[in-house]
Amino acid sequence: MQSDFYVLLAACWYVTDDRKIQLASWDIGVRSWDVFIGQPSVQGAEVAPPEITAILAEAMKNESLNAEAHWVRVFYRRGDDGSVDVETLLDNLPWPAGDRAMLSLAWPVAEQGYRVRVFAVLDIRDY
Repeated sequence: MQSDFYVLLAACWYVTDDRKIQLASWDIGVRSWDVFIGQPSVQGAEVAPPEITAILAEAMKNESLNAEAHWVRVFYRRGDDGSVDVETLLDNLPWPAGDRAMLSLAWPVAEQGYRVRVFAVLDIRDY
């Protein structure tokens, strides 16, 4: 609920709360998209995750999206031993370009491990 509920509410009914989600407009291919990005949900060490919006937008520009809603789910984990796992899904399918984009960011190093989740929905803009 922390990171998904407000995104779904905004994407389905355009009920937005700037304290809970970030709104963006992305041009991908020949279409414009309203993008609803949830606040990162951080568990474990108290860290401030990097800003992922710009890198996600850049990675999405290489995608060929059909004219329906799409969603992106990001999971990043840094273990106590410094190991890193990342899983980025586009429409519930593995998205290697998203994984590469997330791994290119400067994620904080902490003594304690942590997990970060981010959820975003892209909705084609009606004209």
